[in-house]
Amino acid sequence: MKFSAGNAQHIGEREQQQDSFGFSDPSDKAFVRHGGFLGVVADGMGGLSNGQEASAAAVRSFLEAYQAKPAAESVIDALSRSLGEANQAVRRIVENGPANDAGTTLAAAVVLDGELYWIAAGDSRIYCLHDNELTQLTADHIYAAILNREVALGKISRSEAENHSERASLTSYLGQSQPAFTDRNLKPLLLNDGDCVMLCSDGFYRALCPDEIIDGFRGNPQHACNSLVELVLSKHRKQQDNVTVIAMKARKARLSRRTRLLLVAAACLILLATAAGFWFGGYSFLHRSSPSPTPPTAQTPPVIVSQPNPTTTGTPSVSAPPVPKQPSNAAPNKTGPAHNDHHVSTGKRPSANPTGGAAPGSTPEEHAPSGQSTTPTTSEPSQPEQVAPKNNAAPKPPTSGNPPGTSPTPPPAEPVPQPPASSLSNRDSREDGTWNIADAFPMQSEIPLRGDHSHGFPD
Repeated sequence: MKFSAGNAQHIGEREQQQDSFGFSDPSDKAFVRHGGFLGVVADGMGGLSNGQEASAAAVRSFLEAYQAKPAAESVIDALSRSLGEANQAVRRIVENGPANDAGTTLAAAVVLDGELYWIAAGDSRIYCLHDNELTQLTADHIYAAILNREVALGKISRSEAENHSERASLTSYLGQSQPAFTDRNLKPLLLNDGDCVMLCSDGFYRALCPDEIIDGFRGNPQHACNSLVELVLSKHRKQQDNVTVIAMKARKARLSRRTRLLLVAAACLILLATAAGFWFGGYSFLHRSSPSPTPPTAQTPPVIVSQPNPTTTGTPSVSAPPVPKQPSNAAPNKTGPAHNDHHVSTGKRPSANPTGGAAPGSTPEEHAPSGQSTTPTTSEPSQPEQVAPKNNAAPKPPTSGNPPGTSPTPPPAEPVPQPPASSLSNRDSREDGTWNIADAFPMQSEIPLRGDHSHGFPD
């Protein structure tokens, strides 16, 4: 925090300058951090001997006492202690002097971290100027305050109070065994940037009205103090008392022009670096998110293992010898073997026993290679058995057998896998009551079937 201060003083129409003032050392940074900046004004009691010496001793003693403030001591306690020591200094002058009528007023204010603390005894005042508004912070310790109280109680009239001869007499001051009244604030007053604190003697504020003080305190404190003192003297008041005024401003530390330019340049560089980071980050993200072309690699052709699935519905058609067309009302061949309802018009007699054994009443038949005849075993032919076709299909004639002594029949065709029952319907049957698997599954490639299974289904 930076401080700016101003002061101005004039003797007025008096023979002696009995006003004194002083400031603490603003260059002592270690003290300023806990003690702030102190200003003191003292007005020796006019008409009394040794008034100048009393005011000077009070200011000097107060500054020394406050400068001894330790960091742990509060500002309020330090001000009260300093006022007590200043009073003792004035008391020593009274006790050791030729007369016992010396005394002085005192007003002190401290600005610390944007806060104001004060203490006063007598009629020297402390003002605070904020936004063109002047506020008196201290009370005047004079006999006029007692007179005004008596007026409020109805003991005396207003005219009597205003015309009393002792109206301006002090009721509290330094030089007494103990000051009768002291004025101080127990809580600091918050100051805004630009607020001005003024300490002055009665010869200053009695010559000016509040508006003149407000208009004069603009700009630099030193210039304001000088201009206002000149304004007081320009009025040429009779018996003008000593005039003293000091002003203090606590300003926030402001950067120099060069420092501000450097900070602006640094901010621009930071913004540019941030923008570049966002740009490169987005560019890298887009490139990472886009799929990169994969170089072609040599691929090994897959090895296809042919393993037929017996549940596949799309069974290809197989070329087989044409089945002789039989009339739909032809009688079944009594000598033919019984038909399995799962093998329809295949030209091959399957085994009735899934395990390979002969069914009762049937003749087992060996499969012969293509171009060779088969020799049936001699056994009693069994009665033919009528088997009802499934899925409402038309009945199909049984395969005729070869009676003993006749020429062998052509070799049986390879078995054709039967389509699922759901695919057999009336619309899939031919006019003669037979069906071909090619009708149910058209446009299928031919796959050779292995002939080592009795049912003819691929494994």
